[in-house]
Amino acid sequence: MIIDEVSLAGTLSLDRITATAAEAGAKALLVGDYAQLQSVDAGGAFNLLVSDRDDAPELVDVHRFTHAW
Repeated sequence: MIIDEVSLAGTLSLDRITATAAEAGAKALLVGDYAQLQSVDAGGAFNLLVSDRDDAPELVDVHRFTHAW
């Protein structure tokens, strides 16, 4: 399961979502900008997860596709 804009998710919601995914045998992929404003609920979990790991992938180059039509 891919969860986009995860920095906007509250910590308790994120915990419930990832626990449910684990119970179902699914993988939860958390995607978002760790430097973005956090959730209005109790938040900050995504920033903690990213800063606690040394293998968190990070997008460094952006490529925009263009078409003549």
